[in-house]
Amino acid sequence: MKMCKVTGFIAMLFIGMGTAIGMDKNPYGHLLIELREKIMFDAINVSDSIDMAVEKVKSLASTDGALAKKINDPEYCLKLIKTISNRFDKGDETVARMLGTLEAKRRIKLQDDLDTAISDVIHALYPKEFFVRFSPEVNIARIKDLIVNKGADVNFSDSVGRIPFYLLLKDIRAFKDNAIELVKLFLQYGVDPETGKYKSHIQFVWESIDSLQQEIPPFKQRKGYEEYCANLEKKLELYNTVLKMFEEAIAKKHARK
Repeated sequence: MKMCKVTGFIAMLFIGMGTAIGMDKNPYGHLLIELREKIMFDAINVSDSIDMAVEKVKSLASTDGALAKKINDPEYCLKLIKTISNRFDKGDETVARMLGTLEAKRRIKLQDDLDTAISDVIHALYPKEFFVRFSPEVNIARIKDLIVNKGADVNFSDSVGRIPFYLLLKDIRAFKDNAIELVKLFLQYGVDPETGKYKSHIQFVWESIDSLQQEIPPFKQRKGYEEYCANLEKKLELYNTVLKMFEEAIAKKHARK
């Protein structure tokens, strides 16, 4: 903690020096790049507000060509976004928009594409209400490609803190035979069942199972609801399968600790 405060102080000192001597000068270019990177992240951690943190990042990068290049590297930029969003409990999308770098803008577009592909699979169930450009099959292929090949982050939170997995989990029946495969993919690429914005993903599944178990029996006794009940039962089956997958993933996670 003391080291963080020291490097944070150094970061603020260097920012002040950069402002005083002109933004075309680099007052700490003689330092190793690893130390300059640490100064940037420590500057975030000692900032009092998200605006201050973003301004410090921009100030440091504007006086250091190597850091300017770094913050436009996909992995480094994502790490930077996550650090700021975690520090101030803001959505990753909000931070990316505030950073406004080329890579931050590319990241927003990439994540928007993933959210749209997931949403369009769901919207295809309501053709009279939504215009969907691609079929569900094409969108499911797009989801896989965006995650596996394009580098979309499965834990990238929107402006209100929701991640793409939330959309899939909430309307899991829309993904039909691909649902379990997609859940497995999201888990493989880093979704944690024990996390979530308003409640954990596993808690959401527990509550969904409990709700469906109470909802199904009355409808089964009424004529004309056979198809509706069949859909609810399929959804319940999917959630029970997902719950087992979550429990296995959590057991593996804790076994590694």
